[in-house]
Amino acid sequence: MAAHLYYPRFVETALAEALSDTPVVLIHGPRQCGKTTLAQTFGKTRGYDYFSFDDDVAAAAAKADPSGFVGDLPARAILDEVQREGLGSGLAMQHAHAQLPSQAHQ
Repeated sequence: MAAHLYYPRFVETALAEALSDTPVVLIHGPRQCGKTTLAQTFGKTRGYDYFSFDDDVAAAAAKADPSGFVGDLPARAILDEVQREGLGSGLAMQHAHAQLPSQAHQ
């Protein structure tokens, strides 16, 4: 079987720039356009951990205890398939808030 080739995306520069000053960035696009591949490839080279809500265990954990799930995330985390179970925006915002310096929480 032939190895899969990764074609660099023009959006990688914009993604890196957005992540330099924003704790949460949404990668949005049509099905099968390479969003997951982009996130995994980009994240792997920059030390991000990857979590997908296609994984029933991750989805169940996030649904059962959203705050606990977010609290256990590493500082650099990719959450994929966030539209599942209606979890996405709330988890992303909680994670972003948790990454702010402590005086910003007041």
